[in-house]
Amino acid sequence: MKWWLRIPYPWRLGFGLWLGMRLLLWGLSAFLFYSGVMPLASPFPEAPAALNHGLGGALFGTWLRWDGGFYYLILTQGYTATPTISAFWPLFPLLAKFPVLLGVHPLISLILVSNLGFLAAVIIFIEEVQELFGAQFMIPAGLALITFPGSFFFYAPFPMSLALLLVLLSFRFARQQKWFWASLAGLLSGLTHSTVLPLSIILLIHVLTGWRNHTSKWKWLPLLTPAMPFAGVALFVAWRMNRGFPPLAEMLGSSWGSSLFNPLAALSQLAISIGMGNFMSILKVVIIGIGLAAIFWLFRRKQIALSIYQAGLLIYLVSFTVPNHPLGSFIRYFLLSFPVFMALGVWLQSKRWLGTLSFSFLAAVNLLLCSFYLAWIFVA
Repeated sequence: MKWWLRIPYPWRLGFGLWLGMRLLLWGLSAFLFYSGVMPLASPFPEAPAALNHGLGGALFGTWLRWDGGFYYLILTQGYTATPTISAFWPLFPLLAKFPVLLGVHPLISLILVSNLGFLAAVIIFIEEVQELFGAQFMIPAGLALITFPGSFFFYAPFPMSLALLLVLLSFRFARQQKWFWASLAGLLSGLTHSTVLPLSIILLIHVLTGWRNHTSKWKWLPLLTPAMPFAGVALFVAWRMNRGFPPLAEMLGSSWGSSLFNPLAALSQLAISIGMGNFMSILKVVIIGIGLAAIFWLFRRKQIALSIYQAGLLIYLVSFTVPNHPLGSFIRYFLLSFPVFMALGVWLQSKRWLGTLSFSFLAAVNLLLCSFYLAWIFVA
């Protein structure tokens, strides 16, 4: 085991946390698959299906749900598979093509890219916690990341793990003033999902902080770095236009009834839903409260860039809504709130009993939401 001890501790810790949750979620999906406790059959006849039987069904087929089906169709049939499929971002299924070329099943390939992306994200996240707050907070912050309600999406065929990885990479490179790599990660993040756009805030802060110290004639180039997430989004939007797809906002509105950049409508819809006792809406309010607390705490700790990024992300996320699902897929998109997970790690480190109780509760809620997801209940 000497080879294992030679691996840096944050890497070993990240792998252990990632693997533990991966096995726990596989155990849950296998239990539901074989026990029949919850119906797992799709209520949508048009939804794609794959690996429905045996062990493959228990470990992989049960995870092909909701947006994962669209990414599966992009991977197997391209952007002409369905009329609405052009609303989904390209980098995640594009990366999944490489394992497919090696003979890996398309669904397994999507899950493989998602899971390996999350493994790398967990390791980088833990290293950032060590550098920004101290080594004593690595374990609780890592636990906050993998147990937070909705974090099961990091293991599903969704692009959230890849988006988190690229956001963390761009943030890290910006802190190290490696502007080319920060720009590249930012550009790729914009091709992964539009919820990465608040990354530009934290990149701008780091560029302006370190820019005046540059004396090179190329000192102006880093000023392009904050625009890279927008550039990635713009590339995808331009490609859609070139292919003759309808405008993205128009498609989101006509297909799903999405209301974009309308926080008053989103929050009023959320309030009505809470009054009706909707569990998901109540959970969203709790998550918003945690996010607000983290914003103020980070500001007081002089982690200004993290605080402003989190504030920008929260404002961005409460500006969207869809009928019957206030704030849309808020729970899933909130997973890019890595500063919140850092804050939770610091908050819960001091008292072991409080941390154990809190992480157990978070994990229980996450497993409950995962059960809903596997049973085709929309987790937004």
